[in-house]
Amino acid sequence: GMGEVPGIKLNNVIDSLHFVDSRDSPGVQLADFVAFLFHRSSFPTQGHPDANAAVARMMDAVTSVRRTYRQAWP
Repeated sequence: GMGEVPGIKLNNVIDSLHFVDSRDSPGVQLADFVAFLFHRSSFPTQGHPDANAAVARMMDAVTSVRRTYRQAWP
């Protein structure tokens, strides 16, 4: 009822980093694309109206399917 999951205390989330070329991993390509969109959308303007509209459309597509966890985590 409180959103807690019994288990062991985590000291580390990632034990080591694994760098890959994004062309070898569709998941990394998707993460790069979403990071690019969030970065570009942080600017007030892209410099061209078509670029602004394209970034807005892509952000709408990403944020419309984004899942968020609504309960506060300790």
